[in-house]
Amino acid sequence: MTFGGIQKLSALDFPDHLAVTVFTVGCDFRCPYCQNPELVRGEYPVEVPEDEVLELLEERKGFVDGLCVTGGEPLLHRDIVPFLRKVKEIGIDIKVDTNGHHPDLLRELLEDGLVDYVAMDIKAPPSRYREVVRAKVDVSKIEESIRLLKETGTPHEFRTTVVPGLLEDGEYEEIARWLKGAPRYALQAFRPIKTLDPEFHKLDPTPPELLRDLCRRLSPYFAECEVRG
Repeated sequence: MTFGGIQKLSALDFPDHLAVTVFTVGCDFRCPYCQNPELVRGEYPVEVPEDEVLELLEERKGFVDGLCVTGGEPLLHRDIVPFLRKVKEIGIDIKVDTNGHHPDLLRELLEDGLVDYVAMDIKAPPSRYREVVRAKVDVSKIEESIRLLKETGTPHEFRTTVVPGLLEDGEYEEIARWLKGAPRYALQAFRPIKTLDPEFHKLDPTPPELLRDLCRRLSPYFAECEVRG
């Protein structure tokens, strides 16, 4: 497996872990505000072979205790399974970020104990998913991934990037009702830096007061609701 980027140390990507973060290439969504446009388009800003990642984890084991696999969309890649098995053999915890559109592979990772934490992005309420992600999407697959995470007991979170003007105010509460009972929901700030759709580069960043107000109103639906960025 070849990755399109690597961050050799992060204290932010994997809760309660010092982690190495790797970036997969390719995504089946085209969210206009995405800040990894090269990866989404299938381009490799750099090429990082899996052996290089495994060697780094071996060298830093005892200092680094986690690997975060993000993208792009990691679950587009079947070869993530043997790669994660090798990571587990080293004794490193694994976090996977996903758009939730690949529940079959997610189920395999969960059932085989190959992932310790999952962060799933929720882009919009069900009725607006295709419009927001600008791609063909089977919302039932998103719903299946939500169900899997809630039922398996694997630590997880859901998160939504709050882009000013993209969703109506009431649609965030619609999302919260959809995810009700989840252990953690994160509202992420949008920053207009290198977006997939250049028009979104012209938008203002998310006002902190908007994030705080949404978090206050949505917190009753979750065990924990937090603001990021």
